[in-house]
Amino acid sequence: DGNLPKKECQDFINNYRPLISPPHSGRAWLVSRGPITADAQALVDAQPNMRAIDFIGLQRRLFGMDRLIELASTEYRSDDVGSWFVPPHLQDGSSLDERVDTWLRQDQALPLAIIGPYGTGKSTFAVHLAARLAANARDDPTKRVPIRVPLAEVYDEQSMDGLFGKLFTSRDRIRGYHYSLFRELNKAGRFVIIFDGFDEMKHGMTIQTFERNISRILTLDEGLAKIIILGRDTAMHDEYEFQAIINGMQLTSNGNVTRTEDRRAFEPLKLRDFTAREAHEYVRNFFPI
Repeated sequence: DGNLPKKECQDFINNYRPLISPPHSGRAWLVSRGPITADAQALVDAQPNMRAIDFIGLQRRLFGMDRLIELASTEYRSDDVGSWFVPPHLQDGSSLDERVDTWLRQDQALPLAIIGPYGTGKSTFAVHLAARLAANARDDPTKRVPIRVPLAEVYDEQSMDGLFGKLFTSRDRIRGYHYSLFRELNKAGRFVIIFDGFDEMKHGMTIQTFERNISRILTLDEGLAKIIILGRDTAMHDEYEFQAIINGMQLTSNGNVTRTEDRRAFEPLKLRDFTAREAHEYVRNFFPI
């Protein structure tokens, strides 16, 4: 229930050291439910072929989450986003960053759909949010690790397994990737998955195909998962398409509207345009770069 004490670690060493000593030459890991006291950690780590690690640390080690943190931070720095980023606001004037932070603290909140016209900073916000969450996760291992998925690059994949396989093995080279492991960690609340550019994914698709792809994305909406999609409002041509994609509503053969049973709705967050002051700030900061 609290920090793992030194006594537990001493017992671990006494019980398991004979099993990993020559001629066995194995390794023994002590995995604790919660944090390990500093002196207990040092006691185990000083033993040959022994290690003490908490459960969250084990999860990060198994999947190579440090690489995800590094990628999110590098993308933000390489594009110099911090020099010209203008924080977006919702149509009611509230801060999008603050709204997302509130959502992250709510265990059973609906997945988010961040919607706005061209030029309102959706993709830049996705890069900014991933970097901010990565910084939090670097400082505190219990925090969620961001995964930004640019849908324009992987829209042709027909399954989540294929999409993340392409992303993690070909592009990002994440050590230890296996889809079933990724899905279990996602269900346990280890990630924030940011699907950027659903409008770019829709090119050439019928509304039925688009709905199926959104439903595939929402197969990851399970347990403690946190899912965000971002895209232009022009991806949905009318109110029916908006209801189908965002709210999971379908039109039956007899003309009635019914909710899709195998997925939840999104909570839509609609961005407002830049104010004149924000536009001026953006231009002044961006063009020298």
